[in-house]
Amino acid sequence: MERIQFYPSDELNAALRKDSEKKGVKVSVIVTDILNAYYNLSDEKEGKISEADIEDIVFKEISEYINDPANVEKEFELSEISPTFHNIYMTYAGEPRTLRARLGKKFFKLVEKGEGEYSKVRQVMTKKGTPKKSLENRSAMYKVVIE
Repeated sequence: MERIQFYPSDELNAALRKDSEKKGVKVSVIVTDILNAYYNLSDEKEGKISEADIEDIVFKEISEYINDPANVEKEFELSEISPTFHNIYMTYAGEPRTLRARLGKKFFKLVEKGEGEYSKVRQVMTKKGTPKKSLENRSAMYKVVIE
């Protein structure tokens, strides 16, 4: 994947930042969504919805799981608790797809900060003190704890 740099006008920059703040995503996500829509390159499997909308759906599914008392002390990986996350392609047009990695990293940072509902989530560690990974796809394992 190539990095592209551009210099928006002050007006465009303000509009992009306003939209990114409103949707709670980075400006690069907004730009990617706009360009994917313009060139009709969105994934069909994901219903041709924007990455920002996919992110919103994924974090709503995660929130529902975290706030369900039946899930306390159960180990999980993101693909188990969010059907939307599970269905994100790992590649697109033969290139690595960064969306899953970006969402996983965002979730990790929220857990690490421990604010709000994420204060109830812990990363599962092995007896050696290293992060536990799932056997199937080597994803980080988490669990909801009682505060």
